[in-house]
Amino acid sequence: GWKFLKTLNMGENNLTSLPDAFSKLKSLTWLCLSGNMIEELPSGFCKGLQVLACLKVGGNRLKVLPADIGLLKCLVELDVKQNNLIALPQSIENLEKLEKLICMQNTITELPENLPKSIATLNASANLLTFLPTTLVNLKKLQWLNISYNKLTFIPDAVYSLTNLSL
Repeated sequence: GWKFLKTLNMGENNLTSLPDAFSKLKSLTWLCLSGNMIEELPSGFCKGLQVLACLKVGGNRLKVLPADIGLLKCLVELDVKQNNLIALPQSIENLEKLEKLICMQNTITELPENLPKSIATLNASANLLTFLPTTLVNLKKLQWLNISYNKLTFIPDAVYSLTNLSL
């Protein structure tokens, strides 16, 4: 039955948690859990979703993302907007195929030092960022950056050396 499921949309419901069995959906490539009331993703959530390319968990009540999110090696899009996140896990740097990171409207105070070099779109608007990591210069594929509505007092020179950035 479910083990061959590739796409699953459970968005805009009243879910508060997910069963541990989610990690058994080994064929899942697209998962939308946006617009629920989920406070945490189950342990082992990332371990079983080895071919997941798109994860949308925006509009929930997540305070943290799984520390092992870096196991989602096929992830191309990660949407965690409108949650209660204060940080992104360091293991996010292992998402070598990640092209789109949407983490707007959280309470994130700093971005990880080593974001994946594959990122082309980064929306970190409406957070509590006070500075940007100088390692942003490593994001050579970055084309779209939104850092509006934060607490930034200056923009590092590194941002101006991003040649693919569209203004």
